[in-house]
Amino acid sequence: GEASSPTRLLGEASSPLTPFSFLLSPFSFLLSPFSFLLIFTLPMPSVKSIWFSAFRKRYERRALKDFIKASGQQIIFPFYHTVSNDDLPHIKHLYRWRNVQEFESDMDFLLRNFTPLHYDDLINKRYQENTPYFHLSFDDGLSELYHIIRPILIEKGIPATLFINDAFVDNHDLMYRYKVSLLIEHFTKQSLLKCLNVLGKNKLNSANDPVQFLKQINYSEIPLVNSIAEHLGFDFSDYLRLHKPYLELSQLETMASEGFTIGAHSVDHPNFSDIDAASQHDQVKLSVDYVRNTFNISNPAFAFPFSADGADAALLQNMQSAYKISRSFGTAGLKRNTVENHIDRIPAEYLNWPLESIVKAEYHYYLAKKMIGK
Repeated sequence: GEASSPTRLLGEASSPLTPFSFLLSPFSFLLSPFSFLLIFTLPMPSVKSIWFSAFRKRYERRALKDFIKASGQQIIFPFYHTVSNDDLPHIKHLYRWRNVQEFESDMDFLLRNFTPLHYDDLINKRYQENTPYFHLSFDDGLSELYHIIRPILIEKGIPATLFINDAFVDNHDLMYRYKVSLLIEHFTKQSLLKCLNVLGKNKLNSANDPVQFLKQINYSEIPLVNSIAEHLGFDFSDYLRLHKPYLELSQLETMASEGFTIGAHSVDHPNFSDIDAASQHDQVKLSVDYVRNTFNISNPAFAFPFSADGADAALLQNMQSAYKISRSFGTAGLKRNTVENHIDRIPAEYLNWPLESIVKAEYHYYLAKKMIGK
């Protein structure tokens, strides 16, 4: 029917049912079929960001059930990192997190429109056709999972998967991006710039901005991050000991006993596009073995850190059989996956949007790509 037509759903409620009527927008470059195709030649993150903003008023007035029906995507996979009302200096310069009220509102939205799905039920296909479901997950194993998120989920009856990095369990180390956020938080631009000059890293970007330089540091430059901290007298070990940003093993064991699923998220959270294929295999194997042996899970799940985009093609195709992984997960949002048993999740911390807006945007974007065979 009309309510479930992709073209109808992409357009205005009162617009004629024409192939590109939904492209009317404040953005003049989206006003033709050619421009519609051209925009999808841009890098995907750019396309998605433009699309989300350009058509927000249109998809927000649509009924979610119609998007679900038209897309055929009955299960969604939203994921978060943490939830807190407090200042989190190791995160604040990287991304925005939900406060408790926002997170509870997101969960209430999910429960109104979807049925929660446990990971075991997902992989064993114990769910009903044509019923909308969601499977919730959290990356990085941050401590708020135990103190803040866990009580909310238990009260609401929502199962979840926790993807952890074994190098950080019990606060043995801190992810390099979190180290960068702490340096930006505790030192002025002038101090950081002076330090970089002393360390011989004086060729920054055109704006000569040490903050942007630090934010662009990759996994291979962890020694530089540690050198900056040592030069400036900042002790990451002290921060870990005092603030305990990560879960302790005993807390993970408690959550596992309560029905939460533990999954692997690499050893120490590299961007796979920054490491070679052999290192990628090591990161997967070692982290999956840790979860398997520590929590007695025969076939753990694995979520790529950052994104699966940089993953070696052979790894992505063969990791389930090679490393006895039940499912692998990416972060590309709602999409048609071409790799068996690989699932992309919806980033739920996008800007300051409520989850309802994010989910509708993902469905709207999915339907647009579907129209051109993407």
